[in-house]
Amino acid sequence: MTTSTPSVFLDIGAHSGETLVVAQHRRWGFDHVHCFEPASSCVAALRRLVTDDSRVTIHPVALWDRAGELTLHGAGAVGASLFDDKPTPDRATVSETVPTV
Repeated sequence: MTTSTPSVFLDIGAHSGETLVVAQHRRWGFDHVHCFEPASSCVAALRRLVTDDSRVTIHPVALWDRAGELTLHGAGAVGASLFDDKPTPDRATVSETVPTV
């Protein structure tokens, strides 16, 4: 009997699903797609994209070196960061406290 290893795609900083839309396409053959996105506005957008695809799991967290909470600067904007001093012209002034794992 031959067993195959599942094909898993990790979308770190999934934003509003630009990469998710591509990764969901059956032509890539991903068995599981895991989206990590801490910004609440982006999580809502991701959930709207995933209505009937059981392969996709959305993790509303930021990946970090320890579990806890941090401030996400520019939450929901292109270039959001856990670092306040990151210069990015697209960053909004919105910040939110997000869970980290």
